[in-house]
Amino acid sequence: MRSTDQNGASFERFIALTVRNTPDPPLLSDIANVNTDDDVPESVKFTVRDQDTSYDYLRISVKSDNAAVLPDADIALSGTGADRTLTITPVKGKAGSAKITVTVTDGEFTAEKIFTLTVTAGPGLRAIVRVQIAAGDILHYSVSITNDGDRDVAGVVFTVPLPEGTEYAGSGKRSESGITYDSESNNVEWTGDIPAGGTAEIAFDIRVKSGGSIAFSDAEIAYDSDGNGVNDAVRKADNETDADLSVKDCMPGDIDADGEITLGDAVTVLQILSGSVAEICLDADVNADGQIGIAEAVFILNELSK
Repeated sequence: MRSTDQNGASFERFIALTVRNTPDPPLLSDIANVNTDDDVPESVKFTVRDQDTSYDYLRISVKSDNAAVLPDADIALSGTGADRTLTITPVKGKAGSAKITVTVTDGEFTAEKIFTLTVTAGPGLRAIVRVQIAAGDILHYSVSITNDGDRDVAGVVFTVPLPEGTEYAGSGKRSESGITYDSESNNVEWTGDIPAGGTAEIAFDIRVKSGGSIAFSDAEIAYDSDGNGVNDAVRKADNETDADLSVKDCMPGDIDADGEITLGDAVTVLQILSGSVAEICLDADVNADGQIGIAEAVFILNELSK
């Protein structure tokens, strides 16, 4: 320090200044809030810094406040140096939010950041299949596809492989539109949209061309799970029907396959002979000539006269 008067005389004195290096706390970058669907992993990047402590000695921990949506065990920390990454995988089928706290410590000082994870369950599709046998070897196939998620889903595709020895016989009266039939693959397919909380009811008939055991393969639902316009998820339908259905051949003369020979069978034969088209059971052929005609009419009238 120097002091000078008006005559130019001066006086100096030296003062010692000691600078000490005090520890600095670690630093964490800000972490933005995250939105994702259930069971869809999400990567979250952040940085850590500490000018006094080596990265190898920094300790980072992560904690979720809602284990039902995101358990701590489903949070993975990776990375080295300043750049770190969290991989978080929400619980499948659970919607909600969780506050996630990231903490870094150098052993003396601590820094933390909190961000919010918001999870939507997305579309949750479930199909229940029912099959009933009707007179005339007709199977009534129905399915309810329910979206119990929290997001609408468009372009759902439901595919039913028809059993060998059967064929498509038309859609049911209460069925949603959008049913198509591919005769080459013998598959029935429905395509449509299902809003969140909504249900699609699909019904159609299957004609059995011959008796025996009817075994249904698993029907499948294909849908867009993440909203990007591509059907990337496939789920099998739940079946409330026995895997195998035994369909009996109709008895000789039982043209309408209702289990008994009645005047209605004779009327049906007369309709066929007059050129009308009628739904019949070919196994009712009494003389094995491959057609329903006069021989069957005579047989039926004889049976009715007994």
